[in-house]
Amino acid sequence: IEALAIDPLQPATLYAATYDADWGEHGVFKSIDGGATWIETLDDGMTGAFVRSLVIDPLTPSTVYAMTGNSVFKSTNGGEEWKILNVGSSESLIGFLTINPLIPTNLYAIESETSGLKLILSTDGGESWKASNIGLTYPNIHAISINHIEPATLYAGTNVGLFNSTNGGGN
Repeated sequence: IEALAIDPLQPATLYAATYDADWGEHGVFKSIDGGATWIETLDDGMTGAFVRSLVIDPLTPSTVYAMTGNSVFKSTNGGEEWKILNVGSSESLIGFLTINPLIPTNLYAIESETSGLKLILSTDGGESWKASNIGLTYPNIHAISINHIEPATLYAGTNVGLFNSTNGGGN
């Protein structure tokens, strides 16, 4: 299991991203009965890589995001259908994905480029992305987190310390 996500309104609905190192198979599975049974909703034939992160829209839990190393997939119907979102350049890798709990159309990801890692932001549910690194003097970001009480406050963990933004990643 690479990633898990629980529907905040229906906690018996779970999503699990799997990876079988021996066989190289991977996918996203969904359970609506607390994990007793599972169905595959996104397979490795579509993703081409294993899913590293799963994110559920907290206000509309039928919207689910699955992030692989080079793509983000979005489902608006609980995993029945998925579409690929354009994130970064074709040469970049995506390393992390999180969602604003109060404004779930705002997504944050870490994009890896030849110049290092950078924080990117989507304000339209993943349809478009822009850099959000102003003031990050060290480009290698490894983790991001959003304050759930004050979602304009972000934290970015790097090799040299913790950075924070109080304006949603603006600086």
